[in-house]
Amino acid sequence: MRRSPSVVKLIIAGSRSLHPTDEQIDAEVLRMPIWGEIPPEISRVREVVELVVSGQSPGGGVDACGERWAKARGLAVHPEPISDADVRRYGKFMAPKVRNSRMAEVGDAALVFWDGISNGTTDMVTRMTLRRKVVEVVPMRRPRGGRVRKATHGAAEPADETAPTRTC
Repeated sequence: MRRSPSVVKLIIAGSRSLHPTDEQIDAEVLRMPIWGEIPPEISRVREVVELVVSGQSPGGGVDACGERWAKARGLAVHPEPISDADVRRYGKFMAPKVRNSRMAEVGDAALVFWDGISNGTTDMVTRMTLRRKVVEVVPMRRPRGGRVRKATHGAAEPADETAPTRTC
């Protein structure tokens, strides 16, 4: 059963090595199949996204960027951090997977920025897929001393020097 677009809980997650800009997140959110009958315009995102679910990774990365993006657009943030109790109970290896499971239960859809390496990001995608929820994976290259560039068919796009470079 499809939920009304006004109640989508969107997970924004991904590799800690990546720092997508607000503009990159906007562009990817507009491409997601969550808009229903509402025309995809970022100015109307609050009509579609109720809140953003964040794993609050201690390394920052996409989690921090997603939170910043949500707050800049007046959206609530639902934090799902890995607690010390999770680490004591499940161990360092399983605690992130348990947190990802909680996120997948809360979220209706996920926007995932992936560096092609991160096992935690792969786990998040798998958990959403197994629940048959919408998941959009955006491949990005890890930064090499500069801006993150979105991967396009195996080759990085050239950096646009006029584009905003705000990162998290």
